[in-house]
Amino acid sequence: MQQRGFTLLEMMLILLLMGVSAGMVMLAFPPSREDDAAQILERFQAQLSFVRDRGLQTGQFFGISIHPDRWQFMRLQSADENGRAGEADGGEESPRWQPLQIGRLATSGSAASDRLTLSFPDGAAWTPGELPDVLLFPGGEVTPFQLRIGSGQSLNVDARGDIQPAQREESP
Repeated sequence: MQQRGFTLLEMMLILLLMGVSAGMVMLAFPPSREDDAAQILERFQAQLSFVRDRGLQTGQFFGISIHPDRWQFMRLQSADENGRAGEADGGEESPRWQPLQIGRLATSGSAASDRLTLSFPDGAAWTPGELPDVLLFPGGEVTPFQLRIGSGQSLNVDARGDIQPAQREESP
């Protein structure tokens, strides 16, 4: 009589080999984790460079509204772009800041696990709100600022829009 199929021992051996192989594959991948400060700053820096370049190309004013847990790039929408973008008390139309939306590109971000802190070289106070804290001018100029994530990494942006990672402050 001929044997058809597999024995129970052969099936268990196959399952054992598949389990060991799957375990080795899982060990080869790094563990998933939330964004660390360096990744958040890289994402912010890429978005800032893109929006600054877009301002140079289009001649538009942009801004960045920064909150302790997130940031949002904004565009100054002129009154004639959308018909009646906004009206002042005197009945005159005035430009308004609108959240920037460029197709499928991300123009905002968040730092869920860390706190964002914005500081200015002239010592001006930072009060998060709905208006931009940082302005990006059409000529490429930027309000100079330092953005820090938690108590660790930060980046400095000067008036020309040059972005430099800030040196970590060493405690004695």
